[in-house]
Amino acid sequence: MRLVTVTLVSLTLLISNAFAAVPGGVVSDLSNAREFKVFKKTRDLPAQIKASLTKAFKESALEMADAGNPFQKTDFGIQRPKAQALPSRRLIFAFGTSRYFVVYYESSAVGLGANALVFRIDTSGPANLVWGGVEKDYANLAKNPMKLINRLRESKLIDDQKFIW
Repeated sequence: MRLVTVTLVSLTLLISNAFAAVPGGVVSDLSNAREFKVFKKTRDLPAQIKASLTKAFKESALEMADAGNPFQKTDFGIQRPKAQALPSRRLIFAFGTSRYFVVYYESSAVGLGANALVFRIDTSGPANLVWGGVEKDYANLAKNPMKLINRLRESKLIDDQKFIW
């Protein structure tokens, strides 16, 4: 008798043009902020950020669980009849200044991981994705905006390749 292992991987390529190191203006702007409004629910995110995330993820509607809520942690899942599918992303937290907005989230698009996306705020139009990075160590994620800003300043996130957001 032969055992055969089948691995199913659902892969949606969402490749962005934001691949260089974190722009210096982003880190200094975030570092100089006195305080942040921290978001942990997707419904509370500013409309232009939700629209820009939806575009970055190439979705018709933003599908991201709120911080602490269940999400699809693996590439493969069995959906029960009449059960709602879980999103493949979960917000950890989001925050911003008048110039930049950062979304830090978990994702299971290709294995379990975490990403940070930085958007430039444009008061007259949509927010523009200017940088994205992937956490190197999923077991040690940033716990708050200041910890994430330090990670950005110290180039702790991987950002030298094309990534799947």
